[in-house]
Amino acid sequence: MESTALFKTSHAKFADEFKAFCAKFPEDAQNTMQLFYESVKHNNISRISFVYERDAAGNHVLLEMRSTEQRDMDMNMDVLGPYPSASDAPCNVLISDVKPEDLPFKISKALGKDYLSEMATRSGSVHGIVCNTKEDKLRVLVSLPVCMRGKSVATHFIFDTGAPKTYLALSVLQALGGPEVSLPNEVVKVNGVKALVTVSDSAKVCYTNGNGDTIELPCHFVGLNILGMDFLDRAGIDLRINMKNNTATFIFPS
Repeated sequence: MESTALFKTSHAKFADEFKAFCAKFPEDAQNTMQLFYESVKHNNISRISFVYERDAAGNHVLLEMRSTEQRDMDMNMDVLGPYPSASDAPCNVLISDVKPEDLPFKISKALGKDYLSEMATRSGSVHGIVCNTKEDKLRVLVSLPVCMRGKSVATHFIFDTGAPKTYLALSVLQALGGPEVSLPNEVVKVNGVKALVTVSDSAKVCYTNGNGDTIELPCHFVGLNILGMDFLDRAGIDLRINMKNNTATFIFPS
């Protein structure tokens, strides 16, 4: 049976409780849990949780790690609303016409911006393109700055209305000084808007169905950046696509 342990990082006894909880797991799981905590503690995360179960021998087995961003009412923070858990909805859009190796070359040339180069936050209208990526495949592409730990890089996104969630390639997080290992999710800012993103470098997509069961499916967009509907809704973006001119305009609220 699955169990969930929730920790408030601001709690006075958090460090001791977290250490005692980690000690129940094998050493490799402890290292993963510690890396996860290190990756979120600098991003105003107020709660972290761990889903686990016990095997036939009674040993703790780590299944999933989750984070909940702090809803800080400081006006300097982004408080556009709550963000769903990274496991709330399945997202497995089929993208076979764009490969990770296309991002720094073909996609960069089409967008007129070097992949992972320095990029500042852009206000108002951000212009993307409708690109013929392969034969009859048309994709909406846009380059947006992704910021974490004071560094901001140009990130080429594929926008897909069929994608409920937003995904980032591990290469982006590493360019921002993130961890060397792929964690389930990270909190970053996409063009100044705080976002909980899922790392797309796993060969499988995992989600929880209505019965609480964890479902695994092959991932069809490994190493790509997917701009999902969750981000557009959260940021309040007015999206305008002009097929005549092959342009896509993402209008951010002023």
